[in-house]
Amino acid sequence: MQKTKHEDILCEVIWSSVTEHLELLCGKHETDFILDTLGRKTSFVRSICLMPYWFFSCFENKNSVDLSNQIFILGKASLEAYIAYTMYDYIRDGKIDRH
Repeated sequence: MQKTKHEDILCEVIWSSVTEHLELLCGKHETDFILDTLGRKTSFVRSICLMPYWFFSCFENKNSVDLSNQIFILGKASLEAYIAYTMYDYIRDGKIDRH
């Protein structure tokens, strides 16, 4: 799949928003630890952010409906769910300390 500029922008906005939200919840030090553990901005994380966008783009938009805000929200939810699931899995497997 070819990368496009608007995908890069959408991914960066989602990443920044999720990072900011994590810092409010956990603090800067813990957020850095979580993101370092998951691997910052790898292609897989990018795919997680853009999955809702790619899904929507598979369908013909006959009504020219602007779903950019919903796609942004779904991208954030997708990334936050991935982070939560991965951290939970790491804790269960004993890869990291739960504290």
